[in-house]
Amino acid sequence: MVMHGTTGFNCCLVAYGQTGTGKTHTVHGDWQSQEQRGLLPRISEGLFERLEQFRAEGASWRVRISYIEVYNDRLRDLLEHAAPSQPRTESDSPSPRRHSKPGTAAGSRLEIRNHPAVGVYVENLQELPVEHLRDVARLVSKGEKAKKVERTTMNDRSSRSHTIFIFKVEVRDATNGDHMSTMQVVDLAGRENEQTSECKGDRFRELRHINRSLFDLASCIHALCDGNRDHVPFRNSKLTMLLSDSLASNSRTTLLATLTPSPAGFDENILTCRFLESTGRITTQPVINHFGAAEVQKTLQDEIANLQSTLVEEAVIASRQTLLKQFSQVWSDHHLQAAAWAIASNPS
Repeated sequence: MVMHGTTGFNCCLVAYGQTGTGKTHTVHGDWQSQEQRGLLPRISEGLFERLEQFRAEGASWRVRISYIEVYNDRLRDLLEHAAPSQPRTESDSPSPRRHSKPGTAAGSRLEIRNHPAVGVYVENLQELPVEHLRDVARLVSKGEKAKKVERTTMNDRSSRSHTIFIFKVEVRDATNGDHMSTMQVVDLAGRENEQTSECKGDRFRELRHINRSLFDLASCIHALCDGNRDHVPFRNSKLTMLLSDSLASNSRTTLLATLTPSPAGFDENILTCRFLESTGRITTQPVINHFGAAEVQKTLQDEIANLQSTLVEEAVIASRQTLLKQFSQVWSDHHLQAAAWAIASNPS
């Protein structure tokens, strides 16, 4: 993932499985332990090591991160109140076991947009600059504290939301050209049987939202497997809209499935394996993104100019149509008056 992401390919890693099977532990692990680190800290470390190699070869780079939560099909910026990264000591690295209930988001409303030049993006989502692994660790710690986590009968620290951690990587290299990429690490909330679950109240409502969004994800997977790309129901949920590019477009995507060794979870393990097998039949179209922020900005500015030109043209056309309508009315009135005068002058 690091190799592809630093050469301009969009990448995505998705952790999927029943609740309590270790998805979050696999993604995060223990940031303070060299042996027990999860995939996200290892990816972060590998990313900066490779970028430092590029810098030694004369290239420059920039990395920005975002952390988004999908809770009950609503979006929330987990780094909304996080300050830009500052140099810290390694002792500031977070422990993924420290969780708390999130407060009410007070920032701008997050909206999912789609643009032909940049693909799917979230409007008003913060992108914070980072330069070291410790910067990422500090911000992940802030995001984890804000994430929705509750105790259930199946998991002492059950994620009640889906989370997507995003790296935006830009590399400017005079030799190999400028390129940028988006790297996503997705930690899906765990699937849970509604009929056998002992969840009640808010926990049961959360469970239903989780299962519904995972059902929508499975529906998109099945549609892609059938080759019906023109009618993939990505718009059925916020989660599938966010993952649409990673599942069907410009991305190198990997699905990581977690299973339980418990005999009671046999049926759920079978469902997970079937889902995993289905995703293996999907093909994406990853390409190297040979453009940087300046090029994207220029594309957007050109589009704005074209839209403004179109608006001006539409205003001119509307003005001409108004004049034409007024002229036609005057001309019609003139002919009616002339006809009436002719009839009055020649009654026979």
